[in-house]
Amino acid sequence: MGGGQIVLNAPGSVTANDYRLTLVRIVVSPPSGGHLLFDSVSHQNGATLNVTNNSVHSIFARANPGYVFLSFGGAPIGNLTVQGNTLIVNGSGTLTVNLEHGSGTAFVGFQTDPPGCGTVEFDGVNYSNSQFTNVVPNVGVSIAPWPCNGFGFVKWLTSGGVTINGSTAIVSPVGGSIKAEFHALAGVHVFTAPIGCGTVFLAGVPYTNGAVVSLPIFAWSLLSERPCSGFHFTGWDNSTGSTVNATSIYIVGPTLLTATYTRNTYPVTVLVVPASCGSLRVGGTAVFNNTTLILPAGAYHLTSSPCPTNDLLGFNASGNVSVANSTLTVSGAGSIAVNYGPVPPQISLVVPTSAYVQDSVLLSVQVAVPVAPYTYTYEWGFGDGGGAATQANFTNHVYSTTGNYLVTVKVTDPYGRVVHAEGNLSINTAPPVSNTLPAAGFVVIGILAILIITALALAVRRRSTAAGGGSTPSPPPPNVQEPPTLPPGAVEPLSISSGKEIDAENEAT
Repeated sequence: MGGGQIVLNAPGSVTANDYRLTLVRIVVSPPSGGHLLFDSVSHQNGATLNVTNNSVHSIFARANPGYVFLSFGGAPIGNLTVQGNTLIVNGSGTLTVNLEHGSGTAFVGFQTDPPGCGTVEFDGVNYSNSQFTNVVPNVGVSIAPWPCNGFGFVKWLTSGGVTINGSTAIVSPVGGSIKAEFHALAGVHVFTAPIGCGTVFLAGVPYTNGAVVSLPIFAWSLLSERPCSGFHFTGWDNSTGSTVNATSIYIVGPTLLTATYTRNTYPVTVLVVPASCGSLRVGGTAVFNNTTLILPAGAYHLTSSPCPTNDLLGFNASGNVSVANSTLTVSGAGSIAVNYGPVPPQISLVVPTSAYVQDSVLLSVQVAVPVAPYTYTYEWGFGDGGGAATQANFTNHVYSTTGNYLVTVKVTDPYGRVVHAEGNLSINTAPPVSNTLPAAGFVVIGILAILIITALALAVRRRSTAAGGGSTPSPPPPNVQEPPTLPPGAVEPLSISSGKEIDAENEAT
């Protein structure tokens, strides 16, 4: 007994055991055209397979040379359902593999997961789950996934002779199937710190701070970053809805993702020339000669602080730093030298606007900021053909004739730097000297004489009264006459005594 037939050779008995098996008969048309891979096992035309009822199996047609696969078909007995390269067995039946002579096409079946979600765009045509087509083998065609609403594409699953590279699919002569796997989407909120610095790449697409990206859950997506200029990436900060590694993010639900960037820092050496002369402020920090600062990339204001009587001459920068308009720009390691030097000479020439012939005219010059060792030289030009050289900042000159003269001076400082100045001088004729005392002078002298004589007379009288011991008037001294009694309204005349006479009177008293 075998193959559903019984052969009787003698009396006996037959026992039927009902194992509820389902039979699937394979028909290859034409039989010489090829074979069928049923769950990866090759079966030829006429094979009958015992399978479990209500089961799912993979099926792939394999054409022999000179034949090409057309389709699965036939007249199923019971419930055999073909969906692309999947056979659903709900009862016994016959599965037919249709082949034909030729080598121009290869079979491609399409599937989506979930089955009713989305399509596969293949060579410009959209195919739903369980649909298929025939293509010229070994020719690249375009392919793209189109998920249903709320889902995202995760990956391609291929079988048989199908390979996919990016957006191109190639089918070999043996054919095959393509499955697009879609997952539900979750939102990823993208942030950068500092805000506005750098970019985050998710699944190869760049996003900036504040973007919201929908990615498939329960799947890994490519993750990378790009910092803004002068910064470097220091790490990811993500919420519980995701897991992050060096190159990917695994999404299980809505998540927050932050890329943290930090300013690059570089060593910048500051040199002060001369070394002991002053300092330099870099962004508000005072530094002295041969100091190395660790600075982030960026711009810093420079403030010079030279030693006394010195001034800023300029800056020299090397490496990845530069200076422009008192601003230091740091883009890498480097050095900056601040150069100081003695203050350039600035002078003021002091010349009187006018003088007289034969007068000694004083000429002087002032240096605004004298610098050590203060060894200045002064070369004078008087404008009348004469000149002088001095170590002092002044000189005198006598002009013998009237006229207008241009006075010049050339000042050389201790460092050989020269500065000039000039001024105009008018020489006039001296006015004549007068020996006549003005009338006003006589008036003043007369008043002074009256005051002196009156004071002396009063002093003499007080002494005479004191010598008499009371109010009895003493007789007038010898050779002194009592002044005559004057009528009312008359003015007493003044009498002037010499100094010697007054002294003699004082001694007699």
